[in-house]
Amino acid sequence: DASSVLRENVSYFMNHVALLNQLIEQMISITETVYDSEDEDDSTVGSSRTVSTTTITSEIDRAAKLARKRNNVIKEVADSEKQYLTNLRTLKNIYILRLTSDAKGSPPLSIEDAKIIFGNLDEIVGLSETFLSALTHKLVNWSAENTIGDVFNDHAMFFKIYVMYTNGYEYGVKK
Repeated sequence: DASSVLRENVSYFMNHVALLNQLIEQMISITETVYDSEDEDDSTVGSSRTVSTTTITSEIDRAAKLARKRNNVIKEVADSEKQYLTNLRTLKNIYILRLTSDAKGSPPLSIEDAKIIFGNLDEIVGLSETFLSALTHKLVNWSAENTIGDVFNDHAMFFKIYVMYTNGYEYGVKK
């Protein structure tokens, strides 16, 4: 059912955002460790406190691995949104159309009921298109310094349109 799919997608995105934040924090920590080690090395020239090349190399390898994971997570968020948009369009253009039209006379669902159940689906499709476009733009211009948190922040207030959509759920279950 559409409402549970919506809840699953929102939950999925929130989990990815949380994972992304963890990866970013780990990257910052690694970067600070390497820079702190270099600073210590510079300030203790001639002493026994030096950072080995192996340590720095392993930290760089670890940072590169985390960067790959971060890139995979960001790509997965965009891919998930693309699939979600495809599913919304399928719902709108195939299922709702079939439910509200019947060549044999009486459609299984009246247009009025469809409007109540799927209320603002057109707005949700539009939001998903805009959100995906912003994510895609970020990915095309991606670098290690980029983030996608601003895309979520820019669209956060628009996610409230899901409230109207989920309100139609109870009516749809009764039908």
